[in-house]
Amino acid sequence: MNDIFLSYASEDRDAARKLMSVFAEVGWSVFWDRETPVGTSWDRVVEDQLRSARAVTPLWSPRSVASDWVMIEATEGMEQRKLFPVLIDPTPIPLRFKLTQFADLSDWDGSATHEGCARLLRALAAHLGTGLPSPVPTHETDTAAERRSEGHDVFLGYARSDEAKAKALVSALSAANIRVWWDRAIVVGESFDNTILRALEQARSVIILWSHIGVGSDWVKAEAQWAMDRGVLINAFIDEAPLPPGFSAAPSVDLTNWDGETITEALQQLRNRLVNREVSSIGRGDSWQTSEPRHTERRRRAVWVVVVAIALTALTLGVYIGLVIARGG
Repeated sequence: MNDIFLSYASEDRDAARKLMSVFAEVGWSVFWDRETPVGTSWDRVVEDQLRSARAVTPLWSPRSVASDWVMIEATEGMEQRKLFPVLIDPTPIPLRFKLTQFADLSDWDGSATHEGCARLLRALAAHLGTGLPSPVPTHETDTAAERRSEGHDVFLGYARSDEAKAKALVSALSAANIRVWWDRAIVVGESFDNTILRALEQARSVIILWSHIGVGSDWVKAEAQWAMDRGVLINAFIDEAPLPPGFSAAPSVDLTNWDGETITEALQQLRNRLVNREVSSIGRGDSWQTSEPRHTERRRRAVWVVVVAIALTALTLGVYIGLVIARGG
């Protein structure tokens, strides 16, 4: 019986070999060879290995998501609750696996201390009940277990493409001792749906990062709607995307010009509100941003231009009518 069944497309064999080497260094046994033993049918070998392996790790890539074998093997791992996926090359995750957290190795340098690889090793070690070698961090500064046991002040929702800005905001808020839950707290192999719902329920406030990608994400809008219904939503604009309908009554903060490092007035005000736990007490429609998103500013300016134009037109017309009446008299 092997500890790990490694599932991959044949074109990704080099990546599979590197990951297998890391697993071997930890001391785990791995089934990964695609060659069929002489006199043995391949499907029987795969079936036996899938059943006996303690964990299944598919390598997601544009090649593997098109492979029937990888899909079958990953499905078996998911049904047996032992799936620990890895993304080695950016690609849309197959629909049936979207709710399972994966380790991101798309920029992997081959080392066990790489952030994505370390997360994978920690998740596998916890599942297999083994230790890790000293070079691999044995814990994160804020693990999922710690977040669940201690609770958190803020739930941060965002589109995956906005992860860099989300990471910067987590760092900025954490520096003010504000505990933030974001999807990095989901352990590799853990299901998204139940985990996210628990995190939403435990949060005192929910910050949603709105971007052109975020406004098109059903996940992001669903999280925003959950928070809006409970009066704990905070809209955070990170680009000039228009806010989806139904969320404008919630407090908002403009981070469109934030560089991810400087403590701006808007960011400081957000941190102060969260530290003092004032956000949840803000009524809907109460806005406390220091500078509104630029698309909102442009809208208001346009309205004022129209108002002024109408006023000037009315004034001019009034003067004209007055002159006509005066001449007629």
